[in-house]
Amino acid sequence: MGIIHLYDLSLETFAQNNRRAWIGFATKNKFRNNGITTEVIQYFISYIFASYPAINFIHTMTFKENVFAKKLLTKVGFSKDIEERVSKIHEFYLLSRPELS
Repeated sequence: MGIIHLYDLSLETFAQNNRRAWIGFATKNKFRNNGITTEVIQYFISYIFASYPAINFIHTMTFKENVFAKKLLTKVGFSKDIEERVSKIHEFYLLSRPELS
């Protein structure tokens, strides 16, 4: 169906890097637009915050032209991150632990 992964877990305390993680995902075309990816990402976010109590922020990114991914990220609670990262081809998104919002 696709892939989802958690990466960039760090013990480095500079800039609260130990409080951040990144996720990435991809879904095969034939499994898109049926809610599966949304459900999986929502579950994965819950799993990350429950299993990694030090993680307060989840980051992700997508290509600027990927309208569907941007819509999905917004739907599951991510906000566009315009302060930390800038790219000509990517847009960055950030999700805070619910207790911090």
